[in-house]
Amino acid sequence: MWTGLKTLKDYKKKISSAEVMSASLPDELNTFYARFESTSPAVEVQKAQEDHCPPVISRADVCRTLKRINTRKAPGPDGIPGRALKVCADQLADIFADIFNMSLLQSVVPTCFKETIIVPVPKKTKILCLNDYLPSSTHLHHHEVL
Repeated sequence: MWTGLKTLKDYKKKISSAEVMSASLPDELNTFYARFESTSPAVEVQKAQEDHCPPVISRADVCRTLKRINTRKAPGPDGIPGRALKVCADQLADIFADIFNMSLLQSVVPTCFKETIIVPVPKKTKILCLNDYLPSSTHLHHHEVL
């Protein structure tokens, strides 16, 4: 871990003013990382239901998963600490199970489940293109049931 931090620290020292990225870098990275995201309409629910039976996530599955959350990890983009989810697992299990099962039934993942914070970490000391960054992300950890 320290080696990685030292590498990042040294990397920042080596950047010259000519190599500083433009103010549009965050937008460019967002577009680059989200290039596979589809905003097209979902497949018709009726057809999806005819073709297959979606799996069902039980209340017990959700409760068990919530109780296994590592409380030492930082909260995701929603800001909800893992400790709160773990302590309230019994109260939240029915609600989350309903949301997950509706998502599976409709073959649609809610947009809020797809949110993440991406921190671009340089792969190389000299950045030439967006692909020279490694995306390190913090996902909504409590939605791992899906």
